Amino acid sequence: MLPVRSILSDLDSYNIEDLQNNDEYLTIYLSPKCRKARCPRCGKTSRSVHSRYFRILAHVPVTLTHVKICLLTRRFRCRNPTCAQRIFAERADGLCRSYARTTEVNRKSLQRIGIIAGANPGRRLAQAVGIPTSATTLRRRILETPVPDQKPVRVLGVDDWAWRKGQRYGTLLCDLESGRIVDLLPDRSAVSLEQWLRDHSGVEIISRDRASCYSEGARQGAPDAIQVADRWHLLKNMGEALERLLYRYHQELKDACVSLQTGPEMNASTSQDQEISRKTRSLAVPDVPTREPSQAHQNSMRRREARRERYDQVLELRQQGRTLRSIARETGLSRATVRRYIASEEFPEIGSRAPQGVQLDLYEAFIREQLTIGNKTREQLLQDLRHFGYTGSISALSRYITNRLKMRKNFGTIKAQAAKLRCPAPRAVVMTMIRPEEKRTQEEKAFLIRLADNCPQIATACGLAKDFSDMVRQRQGIRFDDWRHSVGVAEIPEIQSFVNSMQQDRDAVIAGLTLEWSNGPTEGHINRLKTIKRQMYGRAGFKMLRARVLAPP
Repeated sequence: MLPVRSILSDLDSYNIEDLQNNDEYLTIYLSPKCRKARCPRCGKTSRSVHSRYFRILAHVPVTLTHVKICLLTRRFRCRNPTCAQRIFAERADGLCRSYARTTEVNRKSLQRIGIIAGANPGRRLAQAVGIPTSATTLRRRILETPVPDQKPVRVLGVDDWAWRKGQRYGTLLCDLESGRIVDLLPDRSAVSLEQWLRDHSGVEIISRDRASCYSEGARQGAPDAIQVADRWHLLKNMGEALERLLYRYHQELKDACVSLQTGPEMNASTSQDQEISRKTRSLAVPDVPTREPSQAHQNSMRRREARRERYDQVLELRQQGRTLRSIARETGLSRATVRRYIASEEFPEIGSRAPQGVQLDLYEAFIREQLTIGNKTREQLLQDLRHFGYTGSISALSRYITNRLKMRKNFGTIKAQAAKLRCPAPRAVVMTMIRPEEKRTQEEKAFLIRLADNCPQIATACGLAKDFSDMVRQRQGIRFDDWRHSVGVAEIPEIQSFVNSMQQDRDAVIAGLTLEWSNGPTEGHINRLKTIKRQMYGRAGFKMLRARVLAPP
């Protein structure tokens, strides 16, 4: 058996009266050495013992054996005639708290288990190591955890975290110099941040995202502090602007992808075939077999006409100077759809696979004839079908030829592997454009060159994106005004809109592009907060979440 002194850290004030060990418990009997006690109300010492009783205290286990302490406790009479406390029990300071049924070591052990694992998982962990407890007890231990003293903060990081994504948010405050969490706020508002800054003076630099509530709260709560826009959010906003631009030039992305895979010889052949097709198309138009459209096709065309009317209505309202929100409210469309309609140079066609297949049945004879001749590529055949009223996509035409007509060997002159290519998503292309040139692969460099050749505006945007990313990574805020002037000369609406939004927060943006501070540590703590919140399955309140997040490691 281990020595008792290794089980109890403080035995100087107690006598060990007895030890009893069985298969379930190790029981230690203790009695106090001191013959007197101090009244908790008046502080006067007393030697007059009134009675005695045993307090049963749960202790931490030893080699997975439960330890129980039987502490002999005495009641004393207070001899101070002016004291209202007539009888009091002596305190066991250092061993346990008043009215407690566990030792201080047991309480702190459960507190650490609750902070790390939570209530229900912590209960299972505590039982596994030999400390029987309940989830309710662990919740109390967590809430009893003292919040560390808040030291003065000079550089503050501010960012939001989601109680429920898209509906309710809170605010996390981080000391960027020490890398520790300073506090949690239950909401995301300018008022709460302003109040916190007023209560904690001394903040000189505030790193934040570009949310207006944080900008206003920082300006009102700490007017002398330097506000710094986070560089990661600046790059993210730039990427979103480029992504909107690439959605507008989606066809150029496809052309660059196909031309990159087919090679120069095939490109020359394809261009020659397209020129021949244009000349012959003007001479004669092949007859299209007449066939009564099916009911599904008629319903599809009626829906298309309704979409076309809404598209024309959106453009007409936009020409009147209406905002996206008012247009969406009047037409019943979402703002994303209104934005897509306005950015499109022509009516964006959509459709499901089934109606497109039904559409192509009308032109089956013509498609078979052209593929049998073998001098039509997929793009040329699609252009011919457009003249006859086909509104589907080129992928639907490819599926129809491959699966319905079973004519793979006669499918144009493009290689089979090129036909199976998938065009990269605009977001992936944006990542390539923002990535440093030395980290791009040879394929990515060749793709960007082909894309720039196909669309001069994308080439200009790529150069602007490279200049901006270099300015962010090298912290060259002095170049911001020159870069903004270059954007104005380029006249790219998506990037110009991004620059206009930054102009409203110009000082913070330039500080973010110049100073070393960023919200990186704050984002790391938010990831930790998300892990803790998900451990509790959304059932924990703000007090428990704050106690677990702010607890010292």
